[in-house]
Amino acid sequence: MVIKDAFDWTSTVVRAADLIKIADQIRNDQKKYVNIAIRGGFDENTEGNVYLSAASELDFSDKKKYSEIPAFTMAYDPDVM
Repeated sequence: MVIKDAFDWTSTVVRAADLIKIADQIRNDQKKYVNIAIRGGFDENTEGNVYLSAASELDFSDKKKYSEIPAFTMAYDPDVM
């Protein structure tokens, strides 16, 4: 299910270990659905950070938020993205 009805791309770079740690927590909490949000905007301290929440049901009635994953600042390389 894609909520956003647009064709633009947003990307960020985070540590794989941070993502794996939270993915393991989500699995241990027996959540089936994950919402991933990437912070946009002009705040250089939080721009690109990843926010995850997960739920057992598609309606997210039992949503649990997980720790924010800080992004790295790097030069844009079109061959990487």
